[in-house]
Amino acid sequence: MRKLLNKLKTTFKKINIKSKKTWAFFGVIGIGIIISTILLSYGYYINTGTKQVIVSGTAITRASDLTLQIYLQDRDSSGNAISNSYSRSYYIPTNNYTYESAKTVCGTGITLTYDSTNHQFRLESTQRGVCKVYFAADGTVIPNATFNIYVEQTMNGGNYRQVGSLPDNDYIYTINTTRTSCTDPNAEISIVNRKIEVTTSMDLDCTIYVDIQSLTG
Repeated sequence: MRKLLNKLKTTFKKINIKSKKTWAFFGVIGIGIIISTILLSYGYYINTGTKQVIVSGTAITRASDLTLQIYLQDRDSSGNAISNSYSRSYYIPTNNYTYESAKTVCGTGITLTYDSTNHQFRLESTQRGVCKVYFAADGTVIPNATFNIYVEQTMNGGNYRQVGSLPDNDYIYTINTTRTSCTDPNAEISIVNRKIEVTTSMDLDCTIYVDIQSLTG
């Protein structure tokens, strides 16, 4: 009888140990199945496009993405307008010209408005593009210009003398943009081959200061 009891006791111990191992085994498998299900569900959620990014509002185009090109009607030597002849300008004229809206050409999606009182254009768009605007010449106008030129006498000396043209010497000169002023603020002033060149298409008065850039040239 005692032998039978001992045998049964030993058998139950073995079954208990195996049960623990079995439950641990199935527990590990269960946890693995749960983790795999989560990962597969997340992958499906991403790959099927159920996760969306919504963008609202209107995109704003940078100022550098929009270009305004201005064209003024050319004049002959007598100051009369030349038919169908236009040249590129870098400023909006304030007089002697009329804006020709019928000739204006803009890229797709660009809205352009012109303020004739303040002589300003407004461009609105959600994409890149170019607007070409045209101005017709009014009446007969011959640009008049007067220049007062002052040349520096010593390098960085600030001592200027009024002259009719740049002196014929070996010095290299440059325009003093801080002191120089013109009635046309958009006039372009430069020195080319020892001559002062001023680009404008309107009546102009300038006081030009020229500095010595180098003592030898």
